[in-house]
Amino acid sequence: MLDKTSAIPLHEQLDKILRSDLKNHKWGPDQKIPSENELAQLYGLSRMTVRAVVNHLVNDGLLYRVQGKGTFVSPIKLDVSTNRIQSFREQIEEKGYQYHMDIISCENIKTTAYLREMLCLPENVAELLYVYRLTYVEGEPTCIHKAFILPEAAKFVTKENLESSSLFELLKYCGYSTDSIVENIKTDFPTDSDCKLLKVGKWHPLLIVSDVHKTSNGVPFILNEFAFRGEKVNINVEVRDKRAFLFVDA
Repeated sequence: MLDKTSAIPLHEQLDKILRSDLKNHKWGPDQKIPSENELAQLYGLSRMTVRAVVNHLVNDGLLYRVQGKGTFVSPIKLDVSTNRIQSFREQIEEKGYQYHMDIISCENIKTTAYLREMLCLPENVAELLYVYRLTYVEGEPTCIHKAFILPEAAKFVTKENLESSSLFELLKYCGYSTDSIVENIKTDFPTDSDCKLLKVGKWHPLLIVSDVHKTSNGVPFILNEFAFRGEKVNINVEVRDKRAFLFVDA
């Protein structure tokens, strides 16, 4: 509750309380929160003060309004950094979100011209290990992950081992660690199978992130393809050298 003897202004106290309630999932995504009148009565504040606090939360993207219906909790928007050699899982768990992954497939597949080009494969490499997984964040299907791995790097990558260990931990057991990453980001629409897994319509925007991991010797050993529900993530990219930034003014 509010401390009316505190030097902290009442509107700042209410802002902190509501942010804490949202962080602790007092209301779920797309769930309606109490009306401004109800909040005013609950905390003994004027409706004008409550409205100003709620407006602040709306402007910060934590809440949204539907005219004639009320104010609702915004769906979770995940900030994912491409500048850290850290898995999507590690970044999500670091933020305190519940994470779950279903392993759909873990099997050898034939190489294709596309895979040979992306992984710089010689012609005598006929197969790769293919890992196909679906990620849930806070119980919502959020990301489809496909990984194509060199056979010599994937000796310990099995469905059973993936249940208890991260993919990159298993790759390290074979001496394959990431030294550099080549990444591509684009938008696309889902395939029929994507729609079923992510529970979206055929015109739902997806954010597609593809990356190739290389050893310190420059050897590509895994191609990852992530298909994120577009409304679920923000991708953060840090440019360390402005000479490499496409939009710097001449």
